[in-house]
Amino acid sequence: MQTYSHFLITAMVNRLVKQQAIIPVYSRQFLAGSVAPDLPLLALSIGFTVDRHLKKVDQVWCGDEFNALFFSDPRWIISHQLLHAPFLLLLLLVGGWLGSRR
Repeated sequence: MQTYSHFLITAMVNRLVKQQAIIPVYSRQFLAGSVAPDLPLLALSIGFTVDRHLKKVDQVWCGDEFNALFFSDPRWIISHQLLHAPFLLLLLLVGGWLGSRR
């Protein structure tokens, strides 16, 4: 899914939930939560593109270097996945820390 579709679907769900008035919904936070997971990747992509443009590289976007960073660089992986699955990442971090203490 794309960021705009996350936002549109969340806006529709927000409207439906508010009409039902079963649980209180804070619309601003609810809608911000629909786009927040995609913001780190957007920032990384913009930074990558600007860096490539400043280095005057012919292929600015989405080549082997971008794919290598996206799939292999721990900083990229962590920053992109942090808001997608914070609970799972916390569990893995604690499990790794506990495992390294033995």
